[in-house]
Amino acid sequence: MKLANGRRAEPSATETGLGERSRIGRSEFLILLAAVLAGVILRCGPLSRLAIEHFDEAVYAANLLVPVEAGGQYPNREFFAPYLWPLILEWWSIVAGGTANGLPMVPGLLCGIAMIPTMWWIARTWYGTTAGLTAAWLSATSGIHMAYSGTALTDAPVALAMVWAVCWGILALERPTWRSILLAGIFTGLGWSIKYSGWLPIAIVAAGGALSLLLERPRQDGWKTLLFVVGGMAAVAALVWLPAWIDLQDVGGYSAVSANHAGYAKSGVFAWGSGAWAQWSNLLSYNHWAAAIGAAIVGALGIWWGTGHVLRPGPAKNRAVAALWGALALFAQTYRISLEFALLVLLVFAWWLARRNFNRCEAPEDRELAARELRPLCCLLAWAGGLLLTLPLYAPYPRLTLSLLPALWLGGGAWMAVFCGSTQYARQRDSQLSTEEAAASRAPERVRLMRNVKMVGFWLVYLTVSISLGTTWRWALWEDRSTTARAMESLVQSNLLPSDSVVLCWDEPVAWYHLARRGQLATVITGPRSFEQAASGNFYVIVDEAKWQALNEDRDPASTSLQHVETIELHESSIVQLDRVSMSVLKRNPSAGVRGLVLLRLSR
Repeated sequence: MKLANGRRAEPSATETGLGERSRIGRSEFLILLAAVLAGVILRCGPLSRLAIEHFDEAVYAANLLVPVEAGGQYPNREFFAPYLWPLILEWWSIVAGGTANGLPMVPGLLCGIAMIPTMWWIARTWYGTTAGLTAAWLSATSGIHMAYSGTALTDAPVALAMVWAVCWGILALERPTWRSILLAGIFTGLGWSIKYSGWLPIAIVAAGGALSLLLERPRQDGWKTLLFVVGGMAAVAALVWLPAWIDLQDVGGYSAVSANHAGYAKSGVFAWGSGAWAQWSNLLSYNHWAAAIGAAIVGALGIWWGTGHVLRPGPAKNRAVAALWGALALFAQTYRISLEFALLVLLVFAWWLARRNFNRCEAPEDRELAARELRPLCCLLAWAGGLLLTLPLYAPYPRLTLSLLPALWLGGGAWMAVFCGSTQYARQRDSQLSTEEAAASRAPERVRLMRNVKMVGFWLVYLTVSISLGTTWRWALWEDRSTTARAMESLVQSNLLPSDSVVLCWDEPVAWYHLARRGQLATVITGPRSFEQAASGNFYVIVDEAKWQALNEDRDPASTSLQHVETIELHESSIVQLDRVSMSVLKRNPSAGVRGLVLLRLSR
């Protein structure tokens, strides 16, 4: 839109496709602030409980502990992750002045906390205040997101980068400016430089944009715009990712990394079914009381706030009843089964409602407004659907689901806004209905009453189904992740290791990390062959107890040169246990997640 003098006017909210650009009211700000504070408390908790515990965490945090002459990084680090996240952890450790137990987790915690206002802003941009507050509280109280935000793993930061990449990609589909395409590509490239799956926003925007175009049936230039946006995103992302690609040449290039990751993949319908069940069981185990309370807050605030926009000055009693039933239903859903499964259903339902609204529109202005509400949901549906099809075909590591959660949170926010009728399209439709039926004074009140009746009926059915299903086994809210750190500290302070000893950590980078940062000479080895290469001196070996038992049972010649010194029992957190043991096994036998480390003396 241009002014008469030829200058370009500032685009309106409708022209940009933004859901809401209104001022942030005091109530909204306070509710958002409460969500952020809740997210901070739930993620940080007692910081003394945090320490490097997972295999991959030790790999990423190793840069500062590996001498420059030895490469300055964990051996073959490229097979675990690109360069960017280990570099961030290294810089942070330098700035923070050390490698104390909780310090490497701070960047992940910041990314996890930043996800909360991110969800609010994006959902509010697309679907208004109700959606923004709903998505913010869903992310703030997500059990699995709380757990993995307090780690040095790559999953929380890459999820944050993916969200912003998809957001700017959708805005680029609305108005293909160089700014939106550039930002979409930059965030995609950053995510790709943190984790090898970080390129997924390109596929999400491409698939979601194609689905939207198929439903809208626009002019031919719609497909040209899609190709232009996706191509621009890919080009910018490739440039940002170029340093990571160069870094990979030391280990054989991207093909070598892909071949290594292919070893974790599975194929077949039965493999998909078992993988999906394993990941669902993992999600169930993280739905503790905090997540259930957060879901109840979402149900109450979302409905009260959403209906307050549309039904004002409707009876507060009716709104309160609907909000109460929504809170009870979501609380029961989360505490007894899985909130994520419910959000997936609600995302599909919101997409169906948006599509129905679009098909019912006749006026071009109404169709365009309805289309702008349909397009983000198409991308969210492509996001969730694509990951649901592919994640079960990979090893069932719970952390992989973190890339799926933002689509579900945004979908839950969109559903709440569509269901409560607080989107721009719904407000315009209601205002038109009120104008057309102005002669019938009771018509607007009847509309309000029917909407509340439908809400209460929906939540009653929802509550009944949730309560009828069984409960699940849950992890503690704040798990102790410092077991290995304390065990290695005790080992260094004991008399078991002479002052001139060298510890060989057999596939145990976590033990090596905590020994090395306390000044103990240690190195990581990958097998018994390293025993022969060890020079004379006081050499000790730390190995998993199961490997030590297998070595003895196989009567390996290497076992004859090893003398048992100490066995250390480790009660690790769910983040480590679920990578090794399935939830079905842990439910039957919780002790199956406990493992031992064996300290052995290498004799000549």
